[in-house]
Parts: sequence; C-alpha cells; structure tokens
Amino acid sequence: MEFIENLTFKQAFDKKLISLGLSEYPCGKGNWRISSKLPYAEQRYVTTLKDYGVQKDKLEILEEYISSPKSIWYKNDNWSDELGDLRRLTVSFPSNAHYDFVCKFLKSLRIVNSGVSVVDKSLLNFENLEELSLSGNFLKGVDGNLLPRRLKILELYANDISDLSEICNSPPALHHLGLGLNSITCIGDYITGTHWENLLSLDLSGNYLENLHLLISKLKTLPKLRNLVLFDNPLSLLPYYRGFIIDSLPDLTAFDNRIITIDDKHNCKRFSTHCSPDISAAKLQIKLICVKGLPSPISGKEGDKVPDYPVIERKYYIEFPFVSPHEKKVISVPEPISSDKKSSKTGKTKSPTPRADESESDVKEEKPIEKNVETLSSTPEMIWIRTPSLEYSAEGLFFEFHVEYKVAALPMLKTLFKSGISFKIIEEKQSFYPPGMAPVTDPDKPASASSKSAKSKVRVLKCHHFIKLMLQRSTSGASDKRSTSNNVHSSKNQKPIVPVQSQQKANLKKGAKIDSIADLVLYSTEHITLGAGVLPLANYLEGESFTRTVLHCGGGPMRDEDYDFEELSPSRQNARKEKKDRKGAKPNPKAKGKKPTSVEEDDTAALPIVLQLETVLEQWNSTIECVKQVESF
Repeated sequence: MEFIENLTFKQAFDKKLISLGLSEYPCGKGNWRISSKLPYAEQRYVTTLKDYGVQKDKLEILEEYISSPKSIWYKNDNWSDELGDLRRLTVSFPSNAHYDFVCKFLKSLRIVNSGVSVVDKSLLNFENLEELSLSGNFLKGVDGNLLPRRLKILELYANDISDLSEICNSPPALHHLGLGLNSITCIGDYITGTHWENLLSLDLSGNYLENLHLLISKLKTLPKLRNLVLFDNPLSLLPYYRGFIIDSLPDLTAFDNRIITIDDKHNCKRFSTHCSPDISAAKLQIKLICVKGLPSPISGKEGDKVPDYPVIERKYYIEFPFVSPHEKKVISVPEPISSDKKSSKTGKTKSPTPRADESESDVKEEKPIEKNVETLSSTPEMIWIRTPSLEYSAEGLFFEFHVEYKVAALPMLKTLFKSGISFKIIEEKQSFYPPGMAPVTDPDKPASASSKSAKSKVRVLKCHHFIKLMLQRSTSGASDKRSTSNNVHSSKNQKPIVPVQSQQKANLKKGAKIDSIADLVLYSTEHITLGAGVLPLANYLEGESFTRTVLHCGGGPMRDEDYDFEELSPSRQNARKEKKDRKGAKPNPKAKGKKPTSVEEDDTAALPIVLQLETVLEQWNSTIECVKQVESF
C-alpha cells in the first residue's frame, strides 16, 4: 500500500467520508425513496407482498441493506465508533447527510496511516469530538490551539514528533496522551502540571529518552497521573529503572502495562534515595558456553596420501558486534592457544616469519583477553568482539566465555537490541611451510576466488617436489656452484620449480628435521564463517532481563536433542569421558533391539551447528538489592 504524503487533515477526512457513501444508495436522498408525505408507518414498514420488488424501497428494507453483513452495501469501517449510527440516521433522515452535521455527530475519529502531515483548522469543526487518533502519519507536531475543546484522548503514535512545544499551546483538558514510537529525546518543561492538570495516562514508549532523573522531576508535577508507559526507551535499560519510578511516583497504579501491587511499593520503598544521577549506564553479561555440530576438519578417505606441506592449523572462535565505548569485566574465558604449548615438547619457540611480500607490521598476532577491567574511551560506535580461539573437538567447543559489559551509550545499545546480536562462528585456517620453501606468488596478479583452490594444490605439489630434490642433493654431497639466480630449472621432463633465495637453501642440511610448528613459516591465514545466528533482545526493552537459548547457526535442521541445554566445562567433560573409558565397551542391554535413528542411518546428513549462550541484563528489583549493587557499580 502506497502512502500519500503531505495531506492535510481535511483532505484525509474527506477521503474517509466519501468512502462511507452517505449520499448514495441506500443512504441519503434519491428517487429510490418513498415520498416523505406519506404516513410514517407506510414509509417505514412492508405490510403486503405487493410492496416487494417495487421501484420505491421502504425504510425497513434500506436499513437492512446497510446493517446486514451479507449485503453488498454493508461497510465495516472502524475509523469511528459512530459510523453505524450515522448511516442508519441518514437512511431515516436523509437531510442530515451533510458535512457540518457529520462533524458535530462524531465523538471518536481515527485517521491512521493516511499520510497526514499537517493538522489544519478544519479539526475545530468537530465540536463534540472526545477521542482522536492520528497515529502512523507524518506529523512533526500538532498545535494545541487546533484541538477540539472537548477532546479527552489524543493518540499520536508512530509519527515524527521530536518537539513538544506546539502541542502545549492552550491544549484541551486531556485524560490520555499517547506519544509513543516518535523521536522525542527530552520532554523539557512541556509535559508538566502547568499544561496538563487533568492528565491521567501518559505513554512515551518507543522514544529516545535517556535522562531518567530529569524526566521524573517533570512528571512529579502532574497531579492526577495514574498510568505511565516508558518501556522501549534507552533509560529502560538502567538497572534501577522500575524501582526508581515506583518509589518516585507513589500515586501511580500502573506502570509499563503492569499493575503496581502493594508488594512492589513495599520492596521499592526509599529506592530513589540510593540512585545517583551519575549511574547512567547499563550492564549486560554475555556467556558463550558451547558450540556443537561443527564439521570435522579431517577431509578425504582413509588411505589417501596427504602432502607433507603445507602444515595446516585450524582454530575456531566466535565474533559478535557490540557497542563501544564500554567497560569490560572478564568473569571467565578459555585459555588461548599459543605456540609455546605446541613447542613445549621440543623446548623451542619461534615467532612466525612473515612472507616475502608481507611486511612485519602487517602480521597481527592474536591478543588473548586479559582477566581484568578494560575501559575504552571513544565516540559511540559498533565494534566486533572476538573470543579466544580453541582447537577442534568432536564433542563440541566449550568456550566458557563470560564477560560483563558496562555501556553508557544507551541509545546505541537500544538499536543493537532491536536488531539483535549476530554471532558468527569462524574457522581460522593457517598454512605453514619450512623456511624458504613457501611458494612465491606474483603480487601484481592476485589469484581469483574461483581458481584459489586449484592454485593452492599446485603450490603444495611444487613445494613437496622441491623438498625431495634438495634432500637428494644434500645426501650426494654435491656442492651447488650455480649462480644465485631467481629461477631454478629441472631436467627436460620436469617442470620449473619454485624459485628461492640461495641463503634459504642452506637451511636444508643433511638430516635436518622440523621439530615443531614454531620452526615453520606462516604463509597465509584464511577466515571462514562456518555459521551465524541472530539473537533478538528486543524483549529487554520491555522489562525482560534473562535469555538462555540454543541458537541455530547453520548446518542441518534442528533435532529434538539439539534443544537440550547442556552446560559442561572442559574439566567435567574430560571426567565424563574418562568414566566412559573405564567402563569399556560393555554391551548395553537397553540398546538391544533399538532401532537406529535417521541420523545414524544416514552418515552423510549434515548436523546442525548450534551455539548455547546466556545473556543477563542487570536489574535491581528491591531497595536491598539496590544498596548492595550501588556500592560496586
């Protein structure tokens, strides 16, 4: 449906009125009506069979046409509660089917999603209007002088209102004011008792209000306020949000569409005295527990020959966007993989050597997350958070990544929650070669994505062939008296092999061995996204504070057992594995006669990639909890 912009209120109302058909059959005046000079009974009721099928319709028939849902003249319009009575009235008294009478007859009016951008003086013609809804339009403001004086309910949801100064120009004595889903950042001195003495209900949800203390100081001046709605604002993410408002506005009976009970008021007594305006940040804990269903990195069939080089190392990590700046407090993280552990058997450590076409400044080592509090100071933006890397395990990757983030940029945090946090499971694939044996590529002609896999196979074969050739020369004792040229040629039947420098040739001596991956040279690093899933957190803006779920990130379809939330640390996982090993391969009597599942029958079926995680938004639900948490906030 296309919305027509820049319509005035009168233009939008005229379109609604024309669609009602008050001047057309069976309403209004026309040659289809019986003469009004006849007695009322003869005008209205059908008494004999000869009255059916005549050219002149009686009032009883006309009223049935407009009230029966099976009639083609029946209209189920809901833009006013008085439309049914209005159509019946124009059937009985067709002289009332004119514009002025309609405006005075209506008491409720809903001009919703009609492209209205300007409210004009024609609204004052609705003298008896008590309820008005102009939601879903393009209004930037409404002048209070143009509102009918008897108006009690005004709804302006989902517009583009950011300034409230216009609506405070001599407004009527409203009982309810709905300003949700707009662009309001501050109410100023416009929502106060000076302008709204009789206001009973106020809805400011879905805006961008941040300063809770300033907002409450203005709302305290509303003497009759009983219902308040503020959810889906940045300030609703504050830990003391609900308790502070219940204690600050004791006359409230409902808050955020929930009844305030006596227990709520008792638990939040003197809550506001412990909340300082300096506490203006939200705390969110993210706990990434386990990833299951990753495809095995071992490819190929048994018996296939695997080339000696490159040596491929695979590590796995999770990446997700988050708001910066923030304060980070690490509760628990896995130990990152380092080259020290891999070379502990040989006692040698060596940092990876950059490629010939790569400078040392371009090589970035993974920095493990330190277990302390980190503060980032910069303008608000979205950054990518990366967990430490883990090696592949068939039973799953247990990250135990548990970090608490303290964020002061509440509007950006609201945007993140509305869109959801995207978690990516990434495989980091690194290729290593012996020193001097790495294939050399032409930097002016980078390989395309389509031929990348084919060229990598050729490089592996060439490097493997070169190592064999150099070992043969070293055992024969023949000295190499060739000039240090860039090209090394083989016999006629052999293809040219990869050029290397003369200094690098001396690294391969007789009996030389590669003790660990630290003695190899890092040639390339490739990051492959194995799966991704989005965790919606919009419910945190509506009062929820805890999410524990299994996120489907790709692979095959989800099974019933994939929804089981199992939290096992690596130590508990190893203990369970050792317990199974001690039992041995004992036959299980319960397994006799058990039919294999569909997954067991089809070994090639892809398993679903799932991520088990928890998120907790800190909230203080009582004064006692507030006192404890304020000291450590």
